[in-house]
Amino acid sequence: MKTLFAALLLVGGLARLAPAAAQTKARPATRPAAAKAPEKVYSADEVTPCSFDVLTATELIQSRAVYPADFLRTDPHGEVHVEFVVDAAGKAREAGIRQYVGYEPAPAAASAAVLAAVAGLPRLQPALREGKPVAVRMGLTIRYPNPPPSKMYTAGPNRVYAYAEQMPQLLTGGGGAAIVAAIQQHLEYPAAARAAGVAGRVYVRFVVGADGKVRDAQVMQGIGHGCDEAALAAVRQLPEFRPGRQNGCPVAVAYTAPLLFGM
Repeated sequence: MKTLFAALLLVGGLARLAPAAAQTKARPATRPAAAKAPEKVYSADEVTPCSFDVLTATELIQSRAVYPADFLRTDPHGEVHVEFVVDAAGKAREAGIRQYVGYEPAPAAASAAVLAAVAGLPRLQPALREGKPVAVRMGLTIRYPNPPPSKMYTAGPNRVYAYAEQMPQLLTGGGGAAIVAAIQQHLEYPAAARAAGVAGRVYVRFVVGADGKVRDAQVMQGIGHGCDEAALAAVRQLPEFRPGRQNGCPVAVAYTAPLLFGM
């Protein structure tokens, strides 16, 4: 009898264990997550020309590099060749100092200052390839001590230059005089200004974008009596321009025109 009772207990225990064992076997095997493919890094000649702003990157590094005072006393002028990747999100990474044949190695203090400046860069304008942002390897020459920044109103991908190597031109050419003449031909002398005997110059600043279109017109110095509004209306009738260029790339440039009323 005792043997029979023990056998029944054993069978009952196995029955209770069976569902748990079945549940354990039913769990699917956990597969390791697939490794993310590394981001492809392109060279400058493999991406869309002028799609990333080399000048802004250079100026940001030059303005942020801090060189030891004792170093500048002994080595007041020089340059550092730095290379880094700007990824598709605009973040700088993988910075290193590049040594070119025929150039003196950059001093350690200067190299350290430039690398620290690169590490602290804000997000930059990424390069484009077939219309999509991609990572690009960028090589820059950083000169010290820090030169004065170029004449510009804003920095970054939407920067507006006060002066460019090639200034904007009308498609018919003619320089600044032709631009003023094109505005003047659309200028209407307001009746209120005529009646009040108001005469003088209205200075209007506007931007010729990298696409050659005029935008952001504003009066810098006016004479009132409707002349300021008339000047803005005339500027907005300007045709498309041949855009200004910096380092061979089309850029936005600000232009100021003096417009004459009643004289």
